[in-house]
Amino acid sequence: SFSCSTTVKIPVMNNAPAGFMEFMKGGRDIGIYVYKKQGFNLNVSSDWRTTVHGAILNSIQKKGYFRIVDLSSREARLKEVAHSQRIGGMKDISKELSVDGLLFIEVTQPPSSECKTESRSRNDRVCSAYNNQGKCVSYRNQVVYTYIKTLVFTVYAKGRLVNLETGQAREYTNTTPAVLSNRSNLPSSSCPTQQEGFDQALLVASEKITEQLSPEMSEFEVPLLDDGTGVVDSDIKSSVKDSLKGGNKWLDTDTPNLDLAKVQWERALTLSNNNSVSAHWNLGIYHWSRGNVDQAEQYFNNAIQKGGPDWMDSKKMEVISKFKAEKDRIKLEKENDGF
Repeated sequence: SFSCSTTVKIPVMNNAPAGFMEFMKGGRDIGIYVYKKQGFNLNVSSDWRTTVHGAILNSIQKKGYFRIVDLSSREARLKEVAHSQRIGGMKDISKELSVDGLLFIEVTQPPSSECKTESRSRNDRVCSAYNNQGKCVSYRNQVVYTYIKTLVFTVYAKGRLVNLETGQAREYTNTTPAVLSNRSNLPSSSCPTQQEGFDQALLVASEKITEQLSPEMSEFEVPLLDDGTGVVDSDIKSSVKDSLKGGNKWLDTDTPNLDLAKVQWERALTLSNNNSVSAHWNLGIYHWSRGNVDQAEQYFNNAIQKGGPDWMDSKKMEVISKFKAEKDRIKLEKENDGF
């Protein structure tokens, strides 16, 4: 059972936009270029491009999927590509810039902002007369007003992700505003500032664009096994279990060492005459975490075959189905990286 077992954390992909792998074909290296449509000025901090770039970069890095290549020295070239409608010759650009794709962020129109005022009233019971002991002897109703100033601020930005290998592009335009409020007892209170509005709305736009164009990576905890399933002889079983436990211990230290654990698991497999289900399972996990998905699949298949239907449970099924989904992704990425 897995209740308190040692685990290995493996990065896996979640929340991929529909058809994402077919679109990017495993390419993970991208550059970012920010620009705006001609014909209007952004009345915000002079260095708005750096601000927008930083917000998008931060949002993409949080997702953990794309590797961002710094192309700041290639600004002129990127500007040319961004403004040209020509899709041909993209492969050359991919080679020239050493990226699989480019993410263009275009501010499509000036941000909009609106300040709304709303007042709410409530009746409070307040004391109007006290006796000599300081006890209240009569009350009156008093109307208390609260003024709410709400700023609705929208950054209109379009994200266009281009796969330079195929010339295909996906885009998403943000129109979702940020809503910020100030509450006060004074009718003269003011709305949140334009700069606060811009910063928050930029955050919203970055997150919305990233959500539509990038998957997310997270750590999937895969449990290791240390029981003697598959081994009949009781003396051999006890040495096999010792070897499995010895291997798993390498992952419970402050500096986990998967390669030293693997040596122990391979020893357990040899001792068991290739019959230890736990050793096959653990070695499957080792190879998965190293990206050797064909070898991992072989070990997992051996474990399933030798373990039989009673050994398989819902947690192991979950691990196997996650592995199968990841196997295709990892193979695509390796092909893309030219392995």
